[in-house]
Amino acid sequence: MDVLIERCVGIDIGKDEVVACVRTPATQGRVRRRQTRTFAAFTSSLEAMADWFAAEWLAELLEHGLLRGSFVPPPVIRQLRDLTRYRKRPIQDHRRVPAHPEDP
Repeated sequence: MDVLIERCVGIDIGKDEVVACVRTPATQGRVRRRQTRTFAAFTSSLEAMADWFAAEWLAELLEHGLLRGSFVPPPVIRQLRDLTRYRKRPIQDHRRVPAHPEDP
């Protein structure tokens, strides 16, 4: 049969699990690539499946040279970012606690 869609996913949804198969183009005259994974029918597992699909798409973009490397800031900026995040967390947590016991 002729291939009409180069990259596709088939998903078999069951009560307890979801089985997904990703089919991708062949490389250098080889047969099409196929990768199958099984996921539990829980939200966290289904989110992992969605992440797997997204990673596959990113891999194809990279294969075609359509992605640039991520920006990694110098160590000084990373340390400043960590310090800012560290300081921000206690302030946000403090705002969640009511000032008076009768406050909602």
